[in-house]
Amino acid sequence: MGRSPSRVTQRLCRSLASVAQPKWFSAGQRAESTGTVSRVGSYDDDLRFAHVLADSADDITTKRFKALDLRVETKPDLTPVSDADRAAEDSIRNILRRSRPRDAVLGEESGQTGIGPRRWVIDPIDATKNYVRGVPVWATLIGLMDGDKVVAGVVTAPALGRRWWAATGGGAWTGKSLSNASRCRVSGVTKLSDASFSYSGVGGWDETGRLDGFLSLSRAVWRTRGFGDFWSHMLVAEGAVDVSAEPDVSLWDLAALQVIVEEAGGRFTSLAGEATPDGGSVVCTNGHLHDEVLALLADGGRDALPRARLIVTAGRRVPALSARRAPGWFPRLPGRSGTRPGTSPVHRPGCRI
Repeated sequence: MGRSPSRVTQRLCRSLASVAQPKWFSAGQRAESTGTVSRVGSYDDDLRFAHVLADSADDITTKRFKALDLRVETKPDLTPVSDADRAAEDSIRNILRRSRPRDAVLGEESGQTGIGPRRWVIDPIDATKNYVRGVPVWATLIGLMDGDKVVAGVVTAPALGRRWWAATGGGAWTGKSLSNASRCRVSGVTKLSDASFSYSGVGGWDETGRLDGFLSLSRAVWRTRGFGDFWSHMLVAEGAVDVSAEPDVSLWDLAALQVIVEEAGGRFTSLAGEATPDGGSVVCTNGHLHDEVLALLADGGRDALPRARLIVTAGRRVPALSARRAPGWFPRLPGRSGTRPGTSPVHRPGCRI
């Protein structure tokens, strides 16, 4: 079920079509895993065009969000899909077909079309389960791969009033529009005991046999929260969260995210440590913590953190891991009501952190 983009989007698409066509400098050069690559000089026009695609998706997804007649089906993999998912992807494909006929397209709902070296990777609604339940944390993910590298990405979350984007060499940005944006930079946290860790859910870690590693990382960090899906990783890019991870994901879940996290100064790999969006899993960090996080997730912390290491907290020496295994343990500094070390005290009776 496809819907035409708005008149504003159609006008933008026509105006960009003449200036946003990629100029190939050395077409036919080889990439090890994917054959030819296009080797364009800059992806700025592609990034502008990706915003047009995002506008088209927003026009559909916002109108269908919380609609009483929203149709939801179950796919063979037992995940939900709504009529908004399919309509948004169809709209993006229609614009690409007219304006980028040589580019391939891979979408979650309709698979891959085309065989060009440049490939747009689309997730029309990331966090569909949130979308169909009326939770506003969902987004359309639009990534562009040139050969085996992600070179541009846009994440648009209209229900949150937010958008994130990046192109290779141009930095990462967030805001409501291209003209109203601020630069994204990862945090400077260098100790796991000061780090914030976000994830999508516990079930996937158990199903993939990695629950021990997940729990070890959760115990080693200062704070855990399940912001989930794209938002966990965008918060890493912004510096609001220091670590995010998911054990079971697809290429369309990650392509748009990788370039944003990396352009913000972070590291983005699979659980195996490979810097690819197609590794079946993902770990994002500010870079400082990455190797330690990978080690904890891999072996459950048996070798990543020496058991004899002590943390000095408010003049008291507390065992790093054993103390965190105690039910309800949380570091509380004098006069700070359990706030993060180095932050100002916040006294809110009855407030849950």
